[in-house]
Amino acid sequence: LPGPDGHKTVRVQFRDLANNVSEAYNDYIRLDTTPPAGTILINNNLSVTNLANVSLNLTWDDHGGAGVVRMRFSDDGKTWTAWEPLKAVKPHTLTGPDGHKTVRVQFRDGAGNVSERFSDYIRLDTTPPTGTILINNNAWRTFSPNVTLNLTWNDGAGSGVVRMRFSNDGKTTALFASTRRF
Repeated sequence: LPGPDGHKTVRVQFRDLANNVSEAYNDYIRLDTTPPAGTILINNNLSVTNLANVSLNLTWDDHGGAGVVRMRFSDDGKTWTAWEPLKAVKPHTLTGPDGHKTVRVQFRDGAGNVSERFSDYIRLDTTPPTGTILINNNAWRTFSPNVTLNLTWNDGAGSGVVRMRFSNDGKTTALFASTRRF
């Protein structure tokens, strides 16, 4: 069928040996050769999570084609889930150890056109940071209520320590404060 995607009409007439010509018969079909487009965001585009269970936010568009009907997912770009019905929000479980995780999606329209791979990534960090505290450089006593806290922290290969909080009684804690130095 020549021309761009869209509704196409094919007409036919028949002629016999006596040169009699039939009336015109026609049929309509929609030509759709354009794959759908789409997007994926993990946890509304957050950069890090401490939970393997995340939420995928999905959008799709078939640009006036046959309409998007299915989607599928891959965590490695090689192995794909089965095609499934569309959902704008889908729960997903990140696999493997802590680190950057990429989730890919493809969409398929009613004409069978498959989209390119759309992806988003997030850093999975399930390991808590560690740290130390020394009061007055580890002195065993003080004569002043004003003390110096010597603090160290480490998050290894994690997402990085950005806040801390303190308690004087082990029960009540202050609000988290920034670990950035000014």
